[in-house]
Order: sequence, then C-alpha cells, then structure tokens
Amino acid sequence: MKIQQARPDHGGPSPVANLGRRAAVRGWVTVSGRCWRSPDRRAAACGLVVLLGMVGFAPNAFGWGEGGHILIARTAAAKLPRSLPAFLRDEGDLLGYLCIQPDRWKHTAGELRAVEAANHFLDMENLPPAIPGGPVYPATRIDFLIQIGESKQKVDAVGLLPYQVLEYFLRLKGAFMEYRWAQEDPKGKQARSPLTRGSMRSVELNALHYAGILAHYAGDAAQPLHASIFYDGRGADGQPAKTGVHYRFEIDLVRDFVDPESLPGLVGRPRVLKDLLGETHRILAESNALVGPLLDLDEKGKVASGDPAASSLARKRLAAGSQFLLDLWYTAWVQSERDLAAYQATFKVGAE
Repeated sequence: MKIQQARPDHGGPSPVANLGRRAAVRGWVTVSGRCWRSPDRRAAACGLVVLLGMVGFAPNAFGWGEGGHILIARTAAAKLPRSLPAFLRDEGDLLGYLCIQPDRWKHTAGELRAVEAANHFLDMENLPPAIPGGPVYPATRIDFLIQIGESKQKVDAVGLLPYQVLEYFLRLKGAFMEYRWAQEDPKGKQARSPLTRGSMRSVELNALHYAGILAHYAGDAAQPLHASIFYDGRGADGQPAKTGVHYRFEIDLVRDFVDPESLPGLVGRPRVLKDLLGETHRILAESNALVGPLLDLDEKGKVASGDPAASSLARKRLAAGSQFLLDLWYTAWVQSERDLAAYQATFKVGAE
C-alpha cells in the first residue's frame, strides 16, 4: 500500500535568536547559525502541476547539511583526472560553496520554496504504478508530472530529484561544449567564440556554476532519507513520523563522527554513465534500501551516540554521493566532446 505524506513546510523567516542546533528538530530549521520556524502549511504549485491538480510542493528542509554537501563536492573535485580542465580540478572551494545554494534558495522566498522543494527527493514508496520500482522513467520532467497526475498522486508525495539531476547534467554538458568550442577558436573567428560572446573566464565560470549546482542534487540522491516516505523517522505504529532522525543523521552524525579524510579512499576512478535516469534510480534505490537499517540504528540511540555502524553508514553514503557526482562530471566532459559538432551545427558559424 502506498502512503502519501506531504513533506512539511519549514518556510519563511521569523528569526529567533540564540537557539542551539538541537532546536532544528521537529519544525525548527538552522541555517548559518540562526533558527526559523513557521506553521506547517502547503504551498501552491503552478503551471502544469495546477492543471493536473497536483498542488502542495512541500520542502524537505534539510539536505546532507551544508558540511556534508561541501564534503561530497570537494572530495569529487580532488578525484578528477587530469584529462579534465584545470579550471574545474582546481576549484574545489568554489564548487563546495556553489553546491549548498539549492538549499539556501528555499530560504530566499516562498515562491522559490514552492517550486524547488520536490527537486531534492524521490519518495520511492510512492512512485506511480507505471514505475513499480523499476529503472524506466519517462524521458522528461513534463512526462513524469503527467504520469504522477494520471496515477492520482501529488508531486510533494513523490518528488522530482531524478529530473533535477538529469537537467543540470545536460546544462553542464552544454557548458563544457561551450568551453571546448572556445578552446578551438582562440582568435574569435567564429560567431560563438569567447572573444565575441565573453571572456574565457566567463566560459569557465558558466561550467563551474552548473557543476556546483549539480553537486547538490547528486549528493541528495545518496542520502537514504531523501529516498523514502520515512524521511524524518518511523513511529511505533510503523508509519512515517517526525522523530528528528534526518537532522541527527546528516548533520550531527556527519559533523561529529565522520572524518573527512576517510572519504577519498572510498571514491574510485570515474566512469562514463550510459543511462542517466537509470543510474540516478540505482543510487536512489540503494539509498531507499538503507532506510530500514538506518531507522533501526536511530531507534536504538546509535545515530545520536555516533555508534560505528551509524557513522560507517553515513561515511559510505557520503562517498557514494561523491562517486556519483564524479561520474556525472566525467560523463558530461566525455559526452561534450562527442556531441560538440552537432551542437555547433545548430548555430550559424562565421564572422559577424
């Protein structure tokens, strides 16, 4: 039986000073050392979602925590092979900063919160019947939204994370093609050259932006509690409940019991991914399979205490997120060479 549970809106700022980080559980959200709380309410969705009757995007207020997301991005950057350009390999700090922005967007305005929230998770228990846990997804976000509507589900009970990964991957590939094109045309003879459209640094920063934002969603896919209706705990009746495990696992445990130096050894060489939606499903399915063991550990107090089993689980999922990100970056770079000529052909090339 599929359970629909809208994720709570921990929205809009009402500052409360001098509250500790533990206040973030059960409705409190801590961002940059400050805490906010707001009523649990649903935000109206728009566009196609309204047409389909799927209102109620409600955000997951957390993520991996900023520390975890930064660790995932910087570890992946340090593992990039020399076949990728130096401007990417040498910008671990910038990539780490960029990768935390998608969570901060949700604190910028209610309008952003309403459309951004479902991009951060996929509650796999609530997948439409047309995708009964299998790796086949519609090609586009729009088709997936239609499928959700036809199954009488709501977007905030399912999530859209695979499509956010796919779309930012494609944007990054496009940015890499722009970079390759600029490298081919240093004298600015072609209409799309950096000398006629922007400096080489502008071309590089464009790619860095998409690489950094993609890092956030790749990390979310590896977080078990971003792949399940039990995203913040399980009650005594076996149903989803708000126990605060989300914060304990991805923020407290990661900060206090995961050594950042332990991650690089768990991340291997990058590989080219053949099926982006299929690979995203694979890592989400791995995450979902770990929800039960994680909740068992939490219910025994082992997440809060930093038990080795809990810290090991967190460390391995952080590494899985970093590996997935590294593979995404590498695949985008490889495919950008393959697809460059076709991309160039879509523009009129020549002196203006």
